[in-house]
Amino acid sequence: MEARASVFSGSQTYKRDGRESAGMPATIDSEKGFGLTILFGVLALAGALVMLLGAADNLVAAAGFALAIGAGSAAVAASHAFD
Repeated sequence: MEARASVFSGSQTYKRDGRESAGMPATIDSEKGFGLTILFGVLALAGALVMLLGAADNLVAAAGFALAIGAGSAAVAASHAFD
């Protein structure tokens, strides 16, 4: 049985050999990158909140800023690392 799958700019054909299930992906995608991005995004927001609420004390505000920048960078890195 021959099936036709369209891809954005063209199409490709493939033959089913009976070993794969119809409608099931051949590989399992992990959502690890998405989960880590959300986790580090929440940590970045917490750091920004600490920075905002601790503005009276420079050390607390600096720690919040460091947390926000570090977690934001880790969120971007996680989304690229597990893409």
